[in-house]
Amino acid sequence: MRELFRRFGSDRARVVEAYAEAERRGEVERARDSRQMSADEYASRLFADGVEKKWIQPSCIRLPSYPSGGLGLVVVILLVLVLLGRI
Repeated sequence: MRELFRRFGSDRARVVEAYAEAERRGEVERARDSRQMSADEYASRLFADGVEKKWIQPSCIRLPSYPSGGLGLVVVILLVLVLLGRI
């Protein structure tokens, strides 16, 4: 989520859509899914949580981004795993 926030700025719709698509492709996993939310709902709530708890904020915006695919995808996956406490 942080990487997507860096890449797309504070455009909530774009960040949420990109995260939900990555989840549908199996590129990110949830730590838990007790509510059986859709990918879009989960991404939306994750974005809101990040803003509320300030782990995503304007200081995250527009840092150098990685080219699409390849390394960028790996970075997104690693960030998500770190955030979810898997690594």
